[in-house]
Amino acid sequence: MTTQHSEVLTEAAKAAPTVTVGGLTLFGVGLADWVLIATLIYTGLQVYVLVRDKFVKRNKDGSKRR
Repeated sequence: MTTQHSEVLTEAAKAAPTVTVGGLTLFGVGLADWVLIATLIYTGLQVYVLVRDKFVKRNKDGSKRR
């Protein structure tokens, strides 16, 4: 491999993550928005599990669990 070829590969490897993240869109929605959507879904699921475990099961069993 020549020195010039090696330098080109090194620079391409340095730029690859930036180009990938910067160009990543799915259905016109950017990466930052997908992270926000995933966080909202995850938070909603956590709230659902908390409510289900603390309140719904407690009322169904007729006893208080801690």
